Amino acid sequence: SGTSTTATTVNVTPSSGTAVLGTDTGVQQVSTDGGVTWNTLGSSVVVPAGANGFQVRIATTNDGVVEG
Repeated sequence: SGTSTTATTVNVTPSSGTAVLGTDTGVQQVSTDGGVTWNTLGSSVVVPAGANGFQVRIATTNDGVVEG
């Protein structure tokens, strides 16, 4: 908890569950400023000094198939 005085790199690996990444999903994005700005999610997130976390959002595709 709390904030760091240095940037921290976190490895992020989304995985498929009942929905398949890339088939049932769209753009994967990350925000380190509380959702004000969004960038494309890569394999890691650099959380800047002074930040206390990050958010990930993954768009879903409405294909009419019930997953789960």
